[in-house]
Amino acid sequence: GYGDLYGKTITIVWQSNLLGKPLALGVMRRGGTVLSFNSSSPDDIVRNACLQSDIIISATGVVHRLDESYFRND
Repeated sequence: GYGDLYGKTITIVWQSNLLGKPLALGVMRRGGTVLSFNSSSPDDIVRNACLQSDIIISATGVVHRLDESYFRND
């Protein structure tokens, strides 16, 4: 149904109290697995998580913070 994220891996980039953390809770309530990172998370770890995710949510507030290397092409 609507909002069903069961079995999906969702990466949320940057854990702000205003956006990132509430999004993570919403995803978990809908059955998704959340990988959440903050501004001090190493880029290579964030990139690897993004490449393995079904959905990526950028809550950085920075345009183009995630370049094409963060996304798989399949």
